Amino acid sequence: MWSMLERRTRAIWRAAIILALAGASAIALREVVLSSTFQLFGDYVARVDTPERVVALTFDDGPSPYWTPKFLSALAARQVRATFFMMGRNVERYPSVAREVLTRGHEIGNHSYSHEPWFHLYSDERIEEELDRTENAIEAATGRRPTAFRGPGYSLSKPLLHQLATRGFYNEKLDQILVEVLLGVR
Repeated sequence: MWSMLERRTRAIWRAAIILALAGASAIALREVVLSSTFQLFGDYVARVDTPERVVALTFDDGPSPYWTPKFLSALAARQVRATFFMMGRNVERYPSVAREVLTRGHEIGNHSYSHEPWFHLYSDERIEEELDRTENAIEAATGRRPTAFRGPGYSLSKPLLHQLATRGFYNEKLDQILVEVLLGVR
């Protein structure tokens, strides 16, 4: 039979192990959800009908001092242009990389400042701040404001669509999305 002290010690160890596992799981989940490639919400657009046979290459989450130059070299070798959707925080960290993308003839789009997967749940003010900070960072680095936006996880919400419409961002599906959203408003 276990003594009272031994039972308490075992219970404390069990509780410590459970808390450690729960903490490690929470940290791992946070890392996955906040990663640049996590997508839980939104549609993935892989095809758009055009009169010509074209391929639109896009890259998200940069600029990266490691990956972006590799992509730029590969694209230059094939004489291909692409759109790079950049996070404001990364543009602030690596402005020369963002500048090089534009110098090589590629388009730069806004991909939010912080790239949080719940971007579509933000208030009007927070969405405006995210868009402004990123636009300002891109303009400071490249001398040009972006004219395209892709949200993290392809985020969509009425406040975001309103912000995009007021900024004149080009989005082929924006009119269709606005109609669908507005039809759903009661």
